[in-house]
Amino acid sequence: MGAGAYVFVRAGRQHTFWNPSAQPATYLTVMSPGGVERYLVDLARGLRDATDDKAAALRQRLSEAYDITVVGPPTRNPAPAE
Repeated sequence: MGAGAYVFVRAGRQHTFWNPSAQPATYLTVMSPGGVERYLVDLARGLRDATDDKAAALRQRLSEAYDITVVGPPTRNPAPAE
């Protein structure tokens, strides 16, 4: 995908996102209805200094609190784009 590209993900669909390059990237995410931003803030704060075990427990707790289903482990090193 290049500059100006977009993706629409319907509610309830499994999805992920990442920057597959070594270059910085900027993206804009619009989520409707609002509220999921609180999940992301809580997740970022909790993951800041968490060990792997604590991170898994945090994700589980937040998933239940915000009614979000995480369908797999976070992708640590996705394949680079070609």
